[in-house]
Amino acid sequence: MVEVGYLIFAVVVDIIWQNRNNFIFQGLTFQPDDIVKHILSKVEVIDNSLQQFANLHCTGSNGRAQAEL
Repeated sequence: MVEVGYLIFAVVVDIIWQNRNNFIFQGLTFQPDDIVKHILSKVEVIDNSLQQFANLHCTGSNGRAQAEL
């Protein structure tokens, strides 16, 4: 499983890079609080996805835990 610290770092770098590109190529500017909200939102979505994937990996279609091979 991905450690939370690595996930947050990767999302922060990605969002900053996207905002940098939007500023340079499109002239768009963002407020720091908007960037933080975007980061938190993206981390939450990724974390939820990872949790759902982990749940799918551990349970079968009938909802019972299956032994790993």
